[in-house]
Amino acid sequence: DLMLAGDLSSAEHCLAENSDYGVAIADYEKIDSEGLRTGSSLDYKFLHEELPDRIHGAEAAWYLFKFGCISGTQSTITVRRSLFDAVGGFDSWMRLCGDFSFLSKCAPKGGLIYNRRIMTKVRFHINQTSKDGRRHVVYLDEMQEVLNRLLGQMDENHRKNAMNAFKWIYGYQFFDLGIKGIIKGDGKFLKHVQKMFGSPK
Repeated sequence: DLMLAGDLSSAEHCLAENSDYGVAIADYEKIDSEGLRTGSSLDYKFLHEELPDRIHGAEAAWYLFKFGCISGTQSTITVRRSLFDAVGGFDSWMRLCGDFSFLSKCAPKGGLIYNRRIMTKVRFHINQTSKDGRRHVVYLDEMQEVLNRLLGQMDENHRKNAMNAFKWIYGYQFFDLGIKGIIKGDGKFLKHVQKMFGSPK
């Protein structure tokens, strides 16, 4: 990933003007393996029409549950050192969902600001781990850990909404991956989905 000129100072300024918030995310451009632009986070309509500029606590947990890893990558995240230490930093044992896991700890506890400015160029390619990894059972285990953490940080109303939305938000994605595994002769993923699918827990 490539950080653009002025990105760190912009993030610093954003946090300085919002002293009650601990983490900021920003928009990003997508580039291919040759460095050519292929799109940006501006293409995601939900980010710019549904996600508030500032979220905190139970509301932050709900939006992360609903939209997933809204930062797209670790490169767009800036966090106060005090908050980083308070949440225990990154879950280094995670192979595929580390960025989502980090946000799930930081945003509800410290509050998240959406700095609506492109600050990073993020490289996407066909063999990247984040895409290939979703075909493996470990992805489900890591997602289950993150989703349960988010549920635990919600109030009763947000948790009820999350449970009602779970099958629509994640069910189709998980089962689609499971069916693709069956087509390729690997039924482990689908069996794992069926085992966990009664609820995120």
